[in-house]
Amino acid sequence: MKKQYYILIIFSLVILMNSCKEEFDYNQMTDGLQRLVVEGYITDIDSVHTIRIMKSSDFINPQSAIPAQGAIVNVSDGTNLYSFSEIEPGTYKNDQLFIGEVGNTYNLNIIYENETYTAKSSISPCFEIDIAAVIWEDSVNYVLLSGQENEENNQFYILKTSINGVINDTLENWSYFSDELINGIYFNFELVAMFKGRESDTLDISLYSVSKEFFEYFTSIVNNTGYEPDPFFSTTPANFKGNISNGGLGFFQASSVQKQNCVRM
Repeated sequence: MKKQYYILIIFSLVILMNSCKEEFDYNQMTDGLQRLVVEGYITDIDSVHTIRIMKSSDFINPQSAIPAQGAIVNVSDGTNLYSFSEIEPGTYKNDQLFIGEVGNTYNLNIIYENETYTAKSSISPCFEIDIAAVIWEDSVNYVLLSGQENEENNQFYILKTSINGVINDTLENWSYFSDELINGIYFNFELVAMFKGRESDTLDISLYSVSKEFFEYFTSIVNNTGYEPDPFFSTTPANFKGNISNGGLGFFQASSVQKQNCVRM
């Protein structure tokens, strides 16, 4: 009796699987997977700002990101409207020079292929650096900071290094920290980054204040891609949703920046 019961269950499952069989449709599977991907920054030290706009590539047939050409791009601070022109495929820069201001909120607006994409970001004050120093070792070198972390809660920072004037602008070379345990504290040559280099190199640093959302966006990429060099414009599954509306991917970030030449210790 038990044997007949199991045979009946197996027979029923076979019928169910056959009745649910559906022909694979590649076009249906890939339809809508191509998304607009944005990488844009406004800072309080630069007067020319760059917004890159691409289309993500196919999941099954991955390829290089495709520039989104012919978009209408502008940024508003609530009072002024700044237009951005396409200087090369998918890369847009502001026509009128302006410098971001701490406390201002910047609103990005993109019109592309009759769709509108928006994002906004506010500039938070940055860590006030007094001295940046470097300790050179044979294999790993250390960056130390002296300065005041501001007293506002929930501050987040990204640190980039430049060796001999060339910025290490890939994720694996970015350092990051928050004020969760150091809010309002004065740094007295505290360790903030490590990097590889030679003792004959010169080192500069750029410290960016970023939003909590960007910090979480960046760290999620780091934790899930193993420092992929250019995850913002990779194939669809490797992208992470940022602050771009209408199903867009990527991030628009406004930052205050502190730059310093590193002294040797």
